[in-house]
Amino acid sequence: WLALNDVIGDESRVQVGLAAMFLGVCILNTLGLMLAKFLGDAHVTGLRRALGASRKHIIRQHLTEVVVVGLVGGMVGIVFAWLGLWAIRVLTFIPGPNDSPDRLVMAQSLSHMDLRMLGLALLISMVTGIVAGLYPAWRIGRAAPATFLKT
Repeated sequence: WLALNDVIGDESRVQVGLAAMFLGVCILNTLGLMLAKFLGDAHVTGLRRALGASRKHIIRQHLTEVVVVGLVGGMVGIVFAWLGLWAIRVLTFIPGPNDSPDRLVMAQSLSHMDLRMLGLALLISMVTGIVAGLYPAWRIGRAAPATFLKT
């Protein structure tokens, strides 16, 4: 409907590009936060390594944590998106005395979320969580346990 009525212009492409750049900045920010968190708990990781945990187990544990954080963030984002779509639906369709049911159907069709969108949102949040957590998990997994046991 938007393409047929020539509603989408070149501004939309610019906005998609800006959104992709914002996602990149968010991934870098998450990477920094995860790195600080993992290195802050490095003494616990060093103790686990000294007690026999392999590097693979340490990396797997931290990647699991990152995936859970990504999924929880994705679910919170879905709740905010659903609330935003609800607000758009309410503000778009303000009932009047001579309204047709077609206007209500149009308002609901432009502001809904289907299962494919939900799945894609969760997938994107999980993938971005993994991308943001790969380096911190690898870095903490490669750390020598003796360094952290001294402190």
